[in-house]
Amino acid sequence: MATTTASAHPIVSTDINRHVTLEVSRAGVTIHYRYNMLEIAAVNIGRSADLDADGQVSDAERTRYAQSWADELIAALHVSLDDQRVALQLRDLKWELGPAPFGLHTWTLIADVAGTWTASARAAFRYGDGLRPGETGWKEVVLHATDVQLTNADVLSVDRSARLTDYQAMADLPNPEQSAAHAQVVFDAPARGTSASAAIVVPAAPAPARGPQSAGAAGAATASTTVTNSSSALSAALKLASAAAVRGDTSVPPHTPVTANIAPDADRPSAQPSPWQHYALPFFRLGMHHIAIGWDHLAFLLGLLLFRQKLSHLAWVVSAFTLAHSLTLALAGMGWVNPPGPIIETLIAMSIVYVGVLALWRPDFSHGPWLAFGFGLVHGFGFAGALSESLGELGGNAWLVALASFNLGIEVLQLLLVAGAFGLLQLSDRMVRKSWPRQALAGVVIVLGAWWSAQRIVLTWSNAVAS
Repeated sequence: MATTTASAHPIVSTDINRHVTLEVSRAGVTIHYRYNMLEIAAVNIGRSADLDADGQVSDAERTRYAQSWADELIAALHVSLDDQRVALQLRDLKWELGPAPFGLHTWTLIADVAGTWTASARAAFRYGDGLRPGETGWKEVVLHATDVQLTNADVLSVDRSARLTDYQAMADLPNPEQSAAHAQVVFDAPARGTSASAAIVVPAAPAPARGPQSAGAAGAATASTTVTNSSSALSAALKLASAAAVRGDTSVPPHTPVTANIAPDADRPSAQPSPWQHYALPFFRLGMHHIAIGWDHLAFLLGLLLFRQKLSHLAWVVSAFTLAHSLTLALAGMGWVNPPGPIIETLIAMSIVYVGVLALWRPDFSHGPWLAFGFGLVHGFGFAGALSESLGELGGNAWLVALASFNLGIEVLQLLLVAGAFGLLQLSDRMVRKSWPRQALAGVVIVLGAWWSAQRIVLTWSNAVAS
């Protein structure tokens, strides 16, 4: 029953996270760039990589997209020493797929870029990242030094996210919106470790877990796909799944991320798949995932099932709930309504208490459909909170397909769970003549609703005081 957050659906599926390590030396600079696309973001960007428009992105298509991305990255990066721009070259490029719940995945592009310079006694180093500046997510720049000394740095030398694998630390800290770095490089002094003054004060993170190393040089003639047994990569993928289901026990098959090294002469993607092929299945799975980790929504449904009613009446109750939250999900997805999230989450928790109390003291209550419809309007906004950001990036048929598929995924798993629970309750009624099993379950619903209500009221009050 204990929860660690007061969010109905703590998923991070719309973010694109970046981690940049700058290694400064006498010879030049090496840039280790990680571009991590989470769940929905991976689906959206994967659409432009699907050259044959079959709704699936093959390894070869990912490789071609990664090369196109790398070209865009090098053009967007700006490195200078004493205002003299440093020419950058791609040294290595690869991509990784990691597991996410319900058949979704994360997609990480990893590039090593290098530039050389002629050392002087002392020089001003500047780094700037202009790649797709409007994207939201974690943006971290780490600055290291080898055989030189750095002074007056405005970014940290400490890795706070373990190269985007420590999702708990990323959840606890504010997103570092870092797209630039500046420092003085002292070439004529012996290196005494990296010196950096923190622009953002944060606790030190554990040492970063190194990801799988490249199996070949960037000049390889063909792309080769390998499977890595890196425990750190697997741990990172499983951390993502647990972060996406903080209050649930969503099971993710423990498969190993796939890593591919990229040939430098891969072609650019040029075609677009149909929205139906590309978005239907991933958003359907995401909808199922969303209801599976939505313990507050499931608790409300259980409360509705505890009323003594015929199957035909239950069908009306579930249909009313479905119709209501589908309506508000669509309205919120179109941006027509946008109620405050903390208030919605609190009302959802209170609705659980209400339905649990009613099921305990008035189990023969006959107004289930209207009750379900009224609260379903509120619950729909809870579903929409996790979807609105990703839908905002879509338009036309893609928007409609994504919304419909997401909602269908919710409904399919919801109906399966309701059917199973109804059957178990009927079996319990036959085996146990008294009504104590239903009363016990109603008590559980009340306790859960009361706990979540208290959490969310305290969180809402704290945020109001802080602001």
